[in-house]
Amino acid sequence: MIDYPVTLPCPLLAGNRMQGGRTFLRSNFEYATRQRQTFCNDYMVKFAFVCDKAQMKEFKDFYYNTLTNGVSVFSADWLIEGIDGVKEFRFASTYSVKALYVDAWEVVAEFQMITKIKDL
Repeated sequence: MIDYPVTLPCPLLAGNRMQGGRTFLRSNFEYATRQRQTFCNDYMVKFAFVCDKAQMKEFKDFYYNTLTNGVSVFSADWLIEGIDGVKEFRFASTYSVKALYVDAWEVVAEFQMITKIKDL
C-alpha cells in the first residue's frame, strides 16, 4: 500500500466537502412511495491543501510518479466526519492549483474514499 507522504500538508479543515453515496432508492407511485436499500455508492471527498514550493513539487511527484498519474490507491490519516485514522483513497479527477502568493499554492482535489464510511 502506498502511504500519503508525511512531509505533505494535511487537508485544510475549513471549506472541505464530504458527500456520501446513495444508500437507498425511492420510487413514487400513484398509490404509495416505495423505498428500498441499495448498495453504498462512492463516498466523495473534496479537500484543499496549502503548499510551499518544495511541497508543491513533492505533491506533483506523488501524483504523477508514485500514484502513476493519480490512478493508484493510497492510504492517508485524514479526518472524515470527525473520524480519524488511516483510510484508503484514490483521486477522482485531476487536481487543480491556484497561486496564493509568492511560493504558496492552494491545491484542490477530489478523492473517492475506498474505505467504506459505514465501516469506520
